[in-house]
Amino acid sequence: MTESIKAKRYEWKLVILFFFTWGFVFLDRLAVAFLTPTLVEIFGLNNAQVGMIGTVSTGCYAIATILFSMVASRIANPKKYLVWFVCVTAISAGLCSLVQTYTQLLAARGLIGALEGPILPLIMVLVSKAASERSFGLDAGIINLGVVVVAIIFGPILITQIVSISTWHMVFPSYALPLLAIGLLIVIMVQKVEISVQSHSKNKSVDTSRKDAISEFVKYINIRTCSIVSIVAMSGYWCIMLYAPLYLTKVNLTSIQTMGFISSAMGLAMVVYAVMIPKLSDIFGRKPILTIFLLLPAAGTLLMAFFPGTSISTLAYVIAGGMLGCVMPVYAIIIPLETVPDHLKASANSFVIGVGEIIGGAFFPLIAGSIADAIGLPPMMGVASGLLAIGVVASLFVIETLPGKRKAEAGVSL
Repeated sequence: MTESIKAKRYEWKLVILFFFTWGFVFLDRLAVAFLTPTLVEIFGLNNAQVGMIGTVSTGCYAIATILFSMVASRIANPKKYLVWFVCVTAISAGLCSLVQTYTQLLAARGLIGALEGPILPLIMVLVSKAASERSFGLDAGIINLGVVVVAIIFGPILITQIVSISTWHMVFPSYALPLLAIGLLIVIMVQKVEISVQSHSKNKSVDTSRKDAISEFVKYINIRTCSIVSIVAMSGYWCIMLYAPLYLTKVNLTSIQTMGFISSAMGLAMVVYAVMIPKLSDIFGRKPILTIFLLLPAAGTLLMAFFPGTSISTLAYVIAGGMLGCVMPVYAIIIPLETVPDHLKASANSFVIGVGEIIGGAFFPLIAGSIADAIGLPPMMGVASGLLAIGVVASLFVIETLPGKRKAEAGVSL
């Protein structure tokens, strides 16, 4: 067997393993959402208290990701840290079965959110080192597809069935045990990768561990630009995910059952987009695909703002609603990892994801809810469209990073 065939087989082993890793980690992030009706009944929660669970979990996830970006440049062996975070996350998720009060639930979800923050950046560093030049985008897309398949398609079925035959406490071990097994598989299957922690600057004697990693990677225009895109894209994504069901039932006056079918159709489209969008970036370049798949959701939310109560707005949601979740690997993972040197990859990746999660995932949904209460759901979708338009403009300043198509100035800090 030639070395190239061995390398390709190893690359696919990583992709499949991390497909399930990230799928089960994200299932944990969504598990409480699927348990909401049960938790409301047991703990007597109001809407604000339900929202606080997501805010605490996502906020801790985002803060941990940003903090990790400050120290990731000192990590020479990403496999070791990935194993630790995956296994401790699994154990902590399992221990959620011991929760007895709402306060304990908040504390547990905050802790687990913090533990999950560094996992995706570490996964993508390992994949980027194994991927060929023209397959990294596809690899990232397939790993992201794990979220759709494991967490969004099968997750609700698994969790609701467990609740129906047992108690809500048993939901957490149901995915914590497979995640723990995955952590052990990472130990066995993933090869050790040594990342140099020495600066690639002209002064070779400078030790990156003594430098502020953030001040180093923000010199790259792609990192600054992708951070802006991350904030507005995450804001638009959570606007759609959280409030589209209300839009469909209260504005378009569909039944809950019909809304479920419409949302499922959007989810099926996401299965296609999750692989298609990153793969198209492997073929045509990161920059044009990023711009196009920010522009289409911007147009979709604009149609939802201007054509409420019509089939046009429903179709716009089905076609464009899931695109933002599937273009995320391009702006938050692929471009940052292809922009910076090895010792900054995990740091830059973590920072771009973290700023988007903390502003777009943790705080903007609360702002969007206030906007909807004040002026209605359709105008709120118009606000989301305006944010995405900012992302479209920002994407025009991205320096192409696709090998073979990158510009001469790619990788040069401005």
